[in-house]
Amino acid sequence: MLLGFPVTNARARFRWPGLPASQAQRYGEHIMNIRKLTSLGMTPLVLAGIAVAAPIAGATAASATPQGCQVGKPTENTGFAICHRGTGQVRVKVTCEDGVTGSSHFAYGPWVGIEKKSSVACGAAQRYFVTLVDYQTR
Repeated sequence: MLLGFPVTNARARFRWPGLPASQAQRYGEHIMNIRKLTSLGMTPLVLAGIAVAAPIAGATAASATPQGCQVGKPTENTGFAICHRGTGQVRVKVTCEDGVTGSSHFAYGPWVGIEKKSSVACGAAQRYFVTLVDYQTR
């Protein structure tokens, strides 16, 4: 049933009580044409919405990235990262090496905003030293 009316075959010919078959068929075709026109009329609006939304979404994601970032190693045991432009957050990631066993691990500083310094130490200054200073953004 379509619109509460029984369908007589797959071509969607409607049976309207008290209406001759030819008039019912024309009325049903008229309704279908209106639906097609409405659907075609909405297509440009939908495409325009997509065309407008895509650049906005791309610009938002790109502008959320911190830029102008620097890293440093003020001592053999510590590292820092700072970003000067953009939006979002940054944190320092250092690779620490154990001077006794030779094994290595990562240490992460806190997430901080733009113009704030994220710093971290590897552990006991007598045992661990920084081999690489890097940063992560979000």
